Amino acid sequence: SVDDYATLDLISTLSLGEGTLSLSVENLLNEEYSAFPTQSLTAPDEDIALERGRRVSLTYSISW
Repeated sequence: SVDDYATLDLISTLSLGEGTLSLSVENLLNEEYSAFPTQSLTAPDEDIALERGRRVSLTYSISW
């Protein structure tokens, strides 16, 4: 069987000066989960590899 899961991502942008400041947080709640392909290809008695936890990215970009 395959366990269900849900993750929450946050993406926000702000015009700042000459450019744009962007904040991105993947897996905001830091849920432990294994994606469908990993679950479906793993035998029931094997350890399942987990996906990465929370990931934060902060960028500033200028278009010219």
